[in-house]
Amino acid sequence: MVFPVNIKNRIEDQHFQIDEMGLSGSNVYLFDSQVLKVQDDGEEARNEYEIMRWLDGKLPVPYPIEYEQMKDKNYLLMS
Repeated sequence: MVFPVNIKNRIEDQHFQIDEMGLSGSNVYLFDSQVLKVQDDGEEARNEYEIMRWLDGKLPVPYPIEYEQMKDKNYLLMS
């Protein structure tokens, strides 16, 4: 798997499971204390990050740790 550098640095050497329950069509990697969502680039993916940042402290939502775009994919690492 190839991940953007900042994402890779945060998840390096951590054990993960692949979440196969979601219906979004995204690839979701479950780490001990983080979740990485990899999805096709698009407005919905970009908005998800911004909405999570806006909701932080207002509602109990995951905290976005790192967000990057690489080629045609969006990578959202969250708590």
